[in-house]
Amino acid sequence: MEIDINIPNLFIIGVFKSGTTSLHRYLANHPEISEGICKETHYLDEFVYSNTKSLNPNLSDYSNFYRNVKKSCYYLDSSPSYFYGGSKIIDYIKKNIPSAKFLLMLRNPVDRFISYYNFIKSKNIINDDFESFFNKSLKKFELRDQLKVGAYENSLLEGVYSNFIDDWLKLGPNEFKILFNDDLKADPKNVIIDILNWLELDISTFYKNYNFRIENKTTNYNSKIVHKMASNISNHLNLRSNLPNGFFYFMKNLYQKFNSSKLPENNNDKILKKLNEFYFDYNKELFDKINYKRTW
Repeated sequence: MEIDINIPNLFIIGVFKSGTTSLHRYLANHPEISEGICKETHYLDEFVYSNTKSLNPNLSDYSNFYRNVKKSCYYLDSSPSYFYGGSKIIDYIKKNIPSAKFLLMLRNPVDRFISYYNFIKSKNIINDDFESFFNKSLKKFELRDQLKVGAYENSLLEGVYSNFIDDWLKLGPNEFKILFNDDLKADPKNVIIDILNWLELDISTFYKNYNFRIENKTTNYNSKIVHKMASNISNHLNLRSNLPNGFFYFMKNLYQKFNSSKLPENNNDKILKKLNEFYFDYNKELFDKINYKRTW
């Protein structure tokens, strides 16, 4: 299929709170990879939250996210919901973008659950303590093949990777690659070099002195109102793209010193034990499916 518009052909498909923002930033800074007007387009989310089989999103509308970016080998969409769309998303993308490649970032589901809790608590989406959040999530848990809208409905399900990975594993190794959050945190440079080799892109000098900062780290903001105003201004002016990297991070660090404090530690041993027990068999099933030595 001949495509004469800028359309994403490199996808970071998930998972939520696994380091996809950092991975996106590292890759988007490569001269042969372009990001759109936002990191997460979520343009194909209807495949994630709907059972309808007749969905047919408009490819030209999708390209609007990449309308004014430079010509590149790859156009990157990092929507971590896509993993949970399975065959519906795969079929649509492979039909319309045959050369598409997919990166899946996995994180210990217990750590992912804690990070998700901290994130939605910092956004004032919930007011629960950690134990209450876990108990409400457990009551809402249902093993299903699609997500529902809600703070509790998906919180545990999103970590049951084995329930969603089968369709992705049908893709070939040149199309689909699994990464682990622990590896990205421990040695981001080598992870990126491995990805660039997989993409057949130049690795010679670009990342030699690159600063692999952790992006989108959950922060406890002292004033949620001030943070909402600051976020709206930043998004409206697209400061992340329009400011030089050094100045952007200088302003970001200055702002966080003014309006943030340390996150409370979720060291409830009873709940952590329950979480590890909850995910034990699901993790075993995942590692059996991907033929990977168990690490969680």
